[in-house]
Amino acid sequence: MCWNCKEPGDLASQCNNDPACHMCGKMGHLARDCFNPSLPSHDASFCNNCYKPGHIAAECTNEKACNYCRKTGHLALDCPNDPVCNICNISGHMARHCPKSGLSPPEIVGGPFHDIMSHNCGHPGHISHDCVSIVMCNDCGGRGHQAYECPSVRMLDHGFRRIQREMCTLEKRGSLFILTLTGNDEHRLNPTLIDAIKAALLRVRSKSSTAPSALIITAQGKFFSNGYDLAWANTSGPAATTVDRLQLMSFKLRSLVNDLISFPMPTIAAISGHASAAGFVLALCHDYILMRKDRGFLYMSELDIGFKIPAWFMALARCKIGSPMALRDVIQRATKFTAEVAAEKGIIDSAHDSAEETMKAAVRLGEELVWRKWDGHVYAQNRMVVFADVLVAIGFDETVENASHVTKAASQL
Repeated sequence: MCWNCKEPGDLASQCNNDPACHMCGKMGHLARDCFNPSLPSHDASFCNNCYKPGHIAAECTNEKACNYCRKTGHLALDCPNDPVCNICNISGHMARHCPKSGLSPPEIVGGPFHDIMSHNCGHPGHISHDCVSIVMCNDCGGRGHQAYECPSVRMLDHGFRRIQREMCTLEKRGSLFILTLTGNDEHRLNPTLIDAIKAALLRVRSKSSTAPSALIITAQGKFFSNGYDLAWANTSGPAATTVDRLQLMSFKLRSLVNDLISFPMPTIAAISGHASAAGFVLALCHDYILMRKDRGFLYMSELDIGFKIPAWFMALARCKIGSPMALRDVIQRATKFTAEVAAEKGIIDSAHDSAEETMKAAVRLGEELVWRKWDGHVYAQNRMVVFADVLVAIGFDETVENASHVTKAASQL
């Protein structure tokens, strides 16, 4: 069964149909955007918790079933049974090997799945449903359970969507989409904020259809983003939990970067404040970077706080910063660049007198790009060629060797 439209015979990656909500069963929106999370009485869809029909996972009172064989009493990681296919519902093979998919294993390895990242483990080449890695909870960052099973904080779906809406807004202005990180905080990149951005990007994809469009991402307050939320990572105290949370943030950000690189339209970052560490990396993911002169700097702080810079950060910096001396100053001197200096070094495209002027310039640039009427799919494919080394690098997680660095850094926040 297709995970996108809930019809048999296709894989979600090949599906051209409108998505079917996994909460209410209606077409045209995703579960994260659903405001009527109840299953119609006539709907015989399977529950994602127990794999029985007639209800949704949020209402399920049955024992958790194995995602591999659909039997109870064990998790997929420990499953001794044959898998059940999600396309034909027959035991003995997985969806990626199903004869009804029309794909052979070699085609999957080198073809449709080469640029797909599992939302469970963060590695490319397979989808989450086929992932055999240990599950990471999106709530606490721990391993071995999912958010709805989390013993620490039970995340309510409506409340989570409300928080997402409060963290960013999405505006349609002509052919332009403007995504704004709201509030006067530092816009630290924790899982909740990253998920909110990803949800907004998904809405842009669904609304843009085939018409030429462009995306502008900006932020309120004096920060574009001050990097990873190290205080959140260090909340629980034990080193193992801190490492798990760092790895969860890394996975979430890598997934967001993958979304931006494969985004089917030009992207513009309108920076009206500071962009530090992972926040600087987020800015570099855009096709164009515009920045205000009178406030803010770009700062790769890893050297100053004692962090080894991830290889994929470096791959992205090499791709976006052409001058070896500028790259050296970014990485090995931890220089804080003002907008004017960053423009001189070729790190950003232009500097402007104020936040308002920066936004006006971003809108003008977006309208110029839309006027070219480029094919969004081709634009994304060409960008993915340019960022090929980055796409390879973000597929590999790097274990955080010493959580004490996070404790030290968090204490300085």
